[in-house]
Amino acid sequence: MSDATLDDIFGMTEAEWQGYYERKLDQHELFSVLALFEACEGGFRRDLSWRGQRHHRQKHHARFRKLLDSQRSNDHLAMAVILDQWIVAEKSKPWLRKLLMKLKVLFQARNELAHGRTGESADFDVVFSQLDSIRQKWRDAVEDFRGY
Repeated sequence: MSDATLDDIFGMTEAEWQGYYERKLDQHELFSVLALFEACEGGFRRDLSWRGQRHHRQKHHARFRKLLDSQRSNDHLAMAVILDQWIVAEKSKPWLRKLLMKLKVLFQARNELAHGRTGESADFDVVFSQLDSIRQKWRDAVEDFRGY
């Protein structure tokens, strides 16, 4: 432990220690959830890059190529924009569109957590289960999906 941390905990009562410990657990849970979302986002962006390349016969190639071509070199595509493109592209599969909309809501909640605009705590196991379930169903529906 760092000297600053030792200074913080030195002389705490048992109740103070318990409160400190609980706050640290919540903080680590939050960081774990945010890291999980970042890993998923990286997978989406990798898939977008691959899907927009030429000569691979990717599903929805033209749609994502157009999205990449319209992006300026220094612009950062928001996750909502990427997910909106998937929602429109999968119009023939309402069940998948519903899952993608749920995923979009999860990423909006991630933004609220990341910027401290919510009083809710983060539960890694719950978020992981939700993201994993969506991923499995998405891969079943889109065979060449290379996202998270």
